[in-house]
Amino acid sequence: MNQRPSNAAMESSIQFLQTLGAIDEAEEITSLGRVLSLLPVDPILGKMLIMSTIFELVDPILTIAAGMSVQSPFMRLPLNAKPEIVKNRRLFDSRHGDPFTLLNLWDSWLAVKSEGKESSRSWCKRHGVEEQRVYEIAKLKKQFEDILNEFRPGVVTGSNQRGGFKRKDDGRKRKEQKDILRRERHLQQSSMKKRKILKFEEIEDIGGSNDSKASSDSVDVRDLEFLLANDVDELRSRSSRAICSDRDITLIKMIVCSGLYPQLAIGDEHNPHRNANELAFHTKSLFDLSSHNVS
Repeated sequence: MNQRPSNAAMESSIQFLQTLGAIDEAEEITSLGRVLSLLPVDPILGKMLIMSTIFELVDPILTIAAGMSVQSPFMRLPLNAKPEIVKNRRLFDSRHGDPFTLLNLWDSWLAVKSEGKESSRSWCKRHGVEEQRVYEIAKLKKQFEDILNEFRPGVVTGSNQRGGFKRKDDGRKRKEQKDILRRERHLQQSSMKKRKILKFEEIEDIGGSNDSKASSDSVDVRDLEFLLANDVDELRSRSSRAICSDRDITLIKMIVCSGLYPQLAIGDEHNPHRNANELAFHTKSLFDLSSHNVS
């Protein structure tokens, strides 16, 4: 038997929808609310997607929205992490904040995929990135694209390209990729049924050179799935031309904040004169907050 939500829960939901702009003060649904009701996504992400179509910044917002929906792709590096990995990770840092750091990672990862000079799996290891999360972002981004195109056909140009094999003479290669993917999935399912006991020598090799060699020699199922579902060059083209000016950066910040509000904090005006561990932030209802130690 379904129970009626508590009055506190109802009041909290109404306040949230009013803050989001989905209903007005009289608790009547707004134009934004009607559109949000048609999108099968979290209302916060839905508002961001809608705003992205208005300001013609769909691609970067799709990437950011997908990134907000999964765990961070950046590994938590230990204090004794290799200096090279720490240095490589900093290449993605943006003074505009985490959403733009994510966009830098996405652009760089697509470039590695497109150029094919290095395994993206090896590249991610060298840069302290968990590639599984990037693949999850790619899948979610594709889903968000489909939702937007269903709501407003053609708003995401090129998203109907299913896979990176656009020419007829690539049909054979596409079939080969599918066959490999099918075999690898079967092998994975079979290996999961077999119990394996690690020997002492194998335990010592984990994380070492032998592990890297094994990873580079094996077929990456996730990579095959990604290539079959996406046109990498088209994704890269859309991503690289998405942000062209300071105006675009400001609008992206505004779109993200409009979706998250009031779940956002503003840095204290005296922060530039403080140490990193002493920075203070203020929200609508709370003051002098500190950032999380992994932010």
